[in-house]
Amino acid sequence: MATISATEARKRWADVFSQAVEAHWPVPIERGGDERGLLIGFDEVQLLLDRYAFSTEVFFEADAVSIWLEELELYGRGETFQEAQVDLVDEVKAYIEEFLNDARLYLRSPNRARHFPWVLRAYVADASGELTAALLSPPEIQHEPLAPA
Repeated sequence: MATISATEARKRWADVFSQAVEAHWPVPIERGGDERGLLIGFDEVQLLLDRYAFSTEVFFEADAVSIWLEELELYGRGETFQEAQVDLVDEVKAYIEEFLNDARLYLRSPNRARHFPWVLRAYVADASGELTAALLSPPEIQHEPLAPA
């Protein structure tokens, strides 16, 4: 697998992009000999991140509803379930921006680095217009096989 330089990638951008997105072939790119990146299609990123499913826990209180998102350690809260959902989505969007704006620090922080796959999962879901569904989708029910009678 040949790595191409950033200069070469810029010169051949249409071909490089097509290789990654249309041909589904990741393209390693290098700049200055020590900085490396990987151009990969959106579909492949989604495929990689699908295994990072979110799980929520809902708490119904007398005057409020809270939704806990364990993977990112965030709460959404509101007077109704719908308000709590909206609040959680807003909290996740804010956290994605905060994390990515200071990724160098967050990726070195022991209590935050483990969030990275879920930050990317949420980022990709948001870019696809599917963040709410990704965060709050119902769990898949695993049915146990019935024992013979």
